[in-house]
Amino acid sequence: MFWNPFNCCQIFLPWKYGTCEPKSSDGRVIFSFPWENVTIVGTTDDEAEPSHSPNVSEKEIQYILEEMNRSYAKEYQIKREDVISAWSGIRGLVWDPRKKNHRTLARGHVVDVDPSGLITIAGGKLTTFRHMAEETMNKVMENNRFDEVKPCATRGMKFEGGLNYTPMLYREISRKYGLEEKVASHLCHTYGDKVYEVLKLCKSTGKQFPAIGHRLHPDFPFLEAEVRYSVKEEYARIPADILARRTRLSLLDARAAKQVLPRVVSIMAEELGWNPCQQKKNYEAGLEFLKVEMGVFNLGKGKGERMELTSSEESQIASIFKKIDKEGRGTFSSSDLKEFLNEQKKSQNVQKDILVDVITEANDGNRFISQEELQKIYLNIKNGSYKGRRLIDHLGELKTE
Repeated sequence: MFWNPFNCCQIFLPWKYGTCEPKSSDGRVIFSFPWENVTIVGTTDDEAEPSHSPNVSEKEIQYILEEMNRSYAKEYQIKREDVISAWSGIRGLVWDPRKKNHRTLARGHVVDVDPSGLITIAGGKLTTFRHMAEETMNKVMENNRFDEVKPCATRGMKFEGGLNYTPMLYREISRKYGLEEKVASHLCHTYGDKVYEVLKLCKSTGKQFPAIGHRLHPDFPFLEAEVRYSVKEEYARIPADILARRTRLSLLDARAAKQVLPRVVSIMAEELGWNPCQQKKNYEAGLEFLKVEMGVFNLGKGKGERMELTSSEESQIASIFKKIDKEGRGTFSSSDLKEFLNEQKKSQNVQKDILVDVITEANDGNRFISQEELQKIYLNIKNGSYKGRRLIDHLGELKTE
């Protein structure tokens, strides 16, 4: 059995879709699939030297973009600035030296039993780890004498937090604790019934709604309390643990991860007792991680910084929102939008169910939009996102006073 390190690169795009290009120009498979409200596209597959900090090259990013664009019409071409994050990883491939094409075993794993009794598992991937564990333990049982052997139980085991979890738990949490529904959904999906332990660490916002929970970044549902929980309960010790391995923010948007890095370091310093010198050291290490492993300085627009809303744009959005939300509820629905567009004589041919789709597509499945969310949608589009453009197209032609 032989093991060789190979480098694979994936890029992240700010929308949700899935495609597969079964045969690229050099015979590889290029795929994309939705994950956490973004799309992962990959992958390259090249021999590499083992490294603790694999980095993404511009050549790899361009290769993926070019191969994806071969299948798309001109108006749907993916641009370089659409890439919101990129990362590279080293994986060990188990291969037969008699076979010329290493890709035939790229996704497999091998469990080997040595005559000495040593059992080795190599290869594999995260998504099949339970199957790998089951197969390995079965080999252990087969090759050793035990008085009592029980069937492997991994198939029916629940993850931590799954015992009392229900798909509708987030609604109860949102209502009971005054959390934004999107945040509550994220917390329940991530922590299951352990969500209550995270909520204990949430601080009051001083607002009527949301009542508790300070976001790390306005565009994402991750809370500052999650940083504290990760340190206290999940052994997070460096910023990369939070940004890449707990919240996954650096994968979803490397620029956003760079923006929240100072706050993450500050919270971790409170929890771990870092002095100013340690804070500086960990901040620089976090920045280096984003630069080398997440390609933060190689993304879109060069400097990796997002444009912000101008005061004029904020005023325009506030004015439009106020006109749509006549009742002052703090959110508007498709019915409110339909009524507003009717008054503006803009929606004679727009059916309500289409507006429902427009709103849910723009706001991650939610049927109501707050003023803050409308600002985020507009800001994301300003920074190159496609999500929410249909909604803004309806509003963009309106004249505000």
